[in-house]
Amino acid sequence: MAADKSIIRAMYNDIFPGLRIGFPEKATDITAKFLSESDVIVIESFVEALGIIYAIRHHEHPIWSLRPVFCASGINIGKEVYIHTDGELNLNETSILRDKVNQINSKLNLISHEVLKISYEDQMALKVMRYLFTRSTRLRPLPSRHSGAGYIFPIAGLFFGPDQQFLVIKHLDEITEKGF
Repeated sequence: MAADKSIIRAMYNDIFPGLRIGFPEKATDITAKFLSESDVIVIESFVEALGIIYAIRHHEHPIWSLRPVFCASGINIGKEVYIHTDGELNLNETSILRDKVNQINSKLNLISHEVLKISYEDQMALKVMRYLFTRSTRLRPLPSRHSGAGYIFPIAGLFFGPDQQFLVIKHLDEITEKGF
């Protein structure tokens, strides 16, 4: 199995030449050192996937918390976790993946690296807005039977539990009113 993993990791390195790929095994691997040394993060464990994503997106550093995160091909982490990633590393779509990573990383270079001392709600709002900017996307909820609201939001849903998705809606309304 270890040989298979090293072969697959070598293929990922071929997909992203010149980029440093991080392969965390568990959430505790997500440290400032790990994130500073990774341009792309690949999750290979469906058991640890949510914890790893949570640790990345909750990191205080504005750039490191928005690193591109992909699931290894064939890892079924479920839609409610997958929604917080940048997709699956499909070896048949290498040019699309390279373009996506380059787009995200080039937009990350436009974001301030300063760690701001602001309220948790404003931090959440800023991370969500930066995520949407770096991914050139809109916030689209995913229906969820585990959420009291009936759906979860990509990245924003990580900051609140499934039973607190109404708070996400409330905070998104507030940041819209603030002009974010």
